[in-house]
Amino acid sequence: MIEALGGATPPAAQEVLTRDKTSFCPDQSPFDAVPSIGLGESHPAMATSSNLDVLRRLRAAVARSSELELADLDRRIRELERSRPVSHETRLAGREHTHRLLRVLQQAKEPLPPREIASRLETSPQNVSRWLAAAKRQGYVERVAGARYQVTREVPQLD
Repeated sequence: MIEALGGATPPAAQEVLTRDKTSFCPDQSPFDAVPSIGLGESHPAMATSSNLDVLRRLRAAVARSSELELADLDRRIRELERSRPVSHETRLAGREHTHRLLRVLQQAKEPLPPREIASRLETSPQNVSRWLAAAKRQGYVERVAGARYQVTREVPQLD
């Protein structure tokens, strides 16, 4: 093969060519020369019932895994289709509300109910409830006895 290109066959290539010629004949399938991998003697002998059962179970498991992955991707696509884009200004406003809320809770030194927080921030209790829910999801505040909220220990001091 290499001689046809005008060069001599290197010893390493000669060894590979010799080994390949002895491992299978041109009229055989390359799989006939594959050694056993635990599923049978060789490719033609793989048709035992236990091997067929194992392969069928493997196929079913792979199919189920693919179905689950597709279902997860479909769920994520639906979530993104339902979500509304949030502008940069809205995100900044949300951060400002969170900072104001956390400052009030840190200055209070004790858990406060949403109505008290609303009066200190001079806003409606509905706004404070929304802000508290967002801050709780982010891990900044926690609800304690009754409907009172306090800052979690990990939140840094705000100016």
